[in-house]
Amino acid sequence: MQTKWLNWFLLLSLILIQLSCFKNREKGIKGFIKLSEDQMIERARVGNWPNPSIITYILESGDTISRDSMNKLNYDSIAFDDYIDTTGVVKLAIIRPASKEDLKIREKMLQAFEEGPKLEEVVIDCSNIKAIIDRARMRDQENRKNIKSYSYKVDHENLEVITSLIDQCGMPTLKSVNAEQMQSIWLILQHSKTKYQEQYLPLLKQAAENGDLNIRNVLMMEDRIRISKKLPQIYGTQICKDSLGNSILCEVIDMPNLNVRRREVGFEPIEEYLMHWGIEAPKKLN
Repeated sequence: MQTKWLNWFLLLSLILIQLSCFKNREKGIKGFIKLSEDQMIERARVGNWPNPSIITYILESGDTISRDSMNKLNYDSIAFDDYIDTTGVVKLAIIRPASKEDLKIREKMLQAFEEGPKLEEVVIDCSNIKAIIDRARMRDQENRKNIKSYSYKVDHENLEVITSLIDQCGMPTLKSVNAEQMQSIWLILQHSKTKYQEQYLPLLKQAAENGDLNIRNVLMMEDRIRISKKLPQIYGTQICKDSLGNSILCEVIDMPNLNVRRREVGFEPIEEYLMHWGIEAPKKLN
């Protein structure tokens, strides 16, 4: 009889422990707090993605998984429960099989990232646009010196400054700023979301037609917009990856006449351009 009661006691204890673990997993694990669906989506919106190099990955069984093993996983079939520490940084992730709901959340996160946060208008002193543009360019370049410290927030703030400057003061010209400052305007827009590139592309094209911007930079942006929208590019400036991770020329409209179009706007032949990427040039070019 004592053995029977002992077995029941052990079984009940095991159930309580499992329920406790489940509850702790939802609220936090040893000082960590699990991110909610809404938190994950809002972090994606501002480009605040987890840094894999500082995360400890754990299987549902409780076993830690190595970086080499992580690289062998099929990411389409797994999901991550991300946990933040007291500073709000994701330091722990539990790996489990992905559900249909996980796939929906993943789509929402990607959509939020593409949309980005709302642009806020910044009050611009139109008598001081040279210094404003110089500061934005400096922040842009500093932000790209180290990929590990890159901040999407810096890019977004720069974009708010430049779009506010254009909207309030008009598109600058070479009469009001120098060539490097004009290029800085293009550069910061080039580093923005597709919807903003598309919104300001007509103004950039007009500036190029007026001789205030390098037309090739503007056409490079146009190619980038088209590829982002899953359309074939026009001038062959964008490089993609195939299913094996190899660099290839992104799809191009009217391939036989590609070099004709490139020559008309001052681009080098596509063969020379692709040589820098170690990519074989397409055949049947005029």
